[in-house]
Amino acid sequence: VYKAFIADLDDAIETLEDYTDFTGFTKFDLVYNGDVNRWIQFANSLKLRLAIRMSKVDPAYAKTTGESALAHASGLLADNASNFVLSESAGAHPLNTINNGWGDIRMSAEMESILTGYTDPRLGAYFEPATDEGLGIDGTYKGIRMGIDLPSKDVYGSHSPLTTFGGIQLMTSAEVEFLKAEAALR
Repeated sequence: VYKAFIADLDDAIETLEDYTDFTGFTKFDLVYNGDVNRWIQFANSLKLRLAIRMSKVDPAYAKTTGESALAHASGLLADNASNFVLSESAGAHPLNTINNGWGDIRMSAEMESILTGYTDPRLGAYFEPATDEGLGIDGTYKGIRMGIDLPSKDVYGSHSPLTTFGGIQLMTSAEVEFLKAEAALR
């Protein structure tokens, strides 16, 4: 499957290289405002991500793919301006749509354990604090044990809900730097 993804990315890159000066899609491009070079950098970055992920399964193919992405003239995502972030004007984040429609997405106890146990700074970016003073959880992050019988939303409605997300960020230059470091180690 990864080889098929990589072949599709190679085809896309090859096609996009013929349109680097084209600006006809500027008003329709919700990520890079019509900058075709940024799309090529994103495709190369995805290739590098796939190469790293398959490096223990097919090291030779992964090495060739990673080197191809790293050596491409258009490069990779290199700064915050090149991050792949779908603008909020594209519409609601899918998780916001699900959460706001039903209002029943809450943090799991496992997620609470991991994020609070490691003092993960992303906790507040993913979840809101709980809101039930009667249970002694108001203002703290509280998850629900998975697999328990919950007869209604009232039982868990005060536990930590999913936060409201802004633009959809799918890949950043910071991730690419980590991928490049791992590629160098390999």
